[in-house]
Amino acid sequence: SAQALAQPLTAIDMSDRGDPSRAEAILYSTQPPGRDQRAMIDSVRQVLADIAPQVNVVFSLAPSPHNTWKYWLDVVVETTTGALFHGGSEPKDLPYPGKAKGKGGGSLPDLFYLAAEHAKIHLKQQLGSGAAVEVHLADQLILPASLAAGTSRLLVGELSQHSRTAIHVAQLLVPEVVIREEQRGKLTMLEIDGVAHDPPHADAGAAATPSPQAAGRLTAAASAPTAANEEVLQLPPGSLSRAKPEMLREFMNDMQVLSGD
Repeated sequence: SAQALAQPLTAIDMSDRGDPSRAEAILYSTQPPGRDQRAMIDSVRQVLADIAPQVNVVFSLAPSPHNTWKYWLDVVVETTTGALFHGGSEPKDLPYPGKAKGKGGGSLPDLFYLAAEHAKIHLKQQLGSGAAVEVHLADQLILPASLAAGTSRLLVGELSQHSRTAIHVAQLLVPEVVIREEQRGKLTMLEIDGVAHDPPHADAGAAATPSPQAAGRLTAAASAPTAANEEVLQLPPGSLSRAKPEMLREFMNDMQVLSGD
């Protein structure tokens, strides 16, 4: 079961990418950078200067065990229509104290410069595609859009396997949802007619009733007790037992996202 919604979701329109308006970068390190902090920030700002008119870069000390020596960064670009695109780097080893190049392979400003260049490559690819939804975000929007009231429109690049699996999971959980795909050159316009699922309310008791649009198979499971703020949805027989392993992995991931775990 997952924590119930407080009110019906609203459909979203992400059909226009817009133009990059600002970039926000956060530099993370598990150890204080000392005198290198300003140079780190300046080096990353230099890399990202041409990705958006406004570039903000800050440093954040990441909490960790005392003997952990790692660094990484996250970059989010926002467009004029509110679309968000993410790029980043995986945690890597910091230089050890007293060693100019250390295990990390260079000074902190140099390491963050390279990390920013790596993130920029992915961001440039995504922004250059013309899509309004970042490739790693698209699959996470499909199930919520299926429950929303109205038609959500997502302009995406080529649908990934994650997105294909998310569509399959949404159609299992919300059989009444209607999902359409329209090719627009190398892009895909994904339109999702949500079922306007009406969430249960605390004063309605555990046996809350879905809206008529969401009725169908969105029935509360009578076999297990549920709290007033939870819902249990019955899947068609065999939906999971006959599913492919990759679909099951995506299903578990979607359930964790919805439950907030």
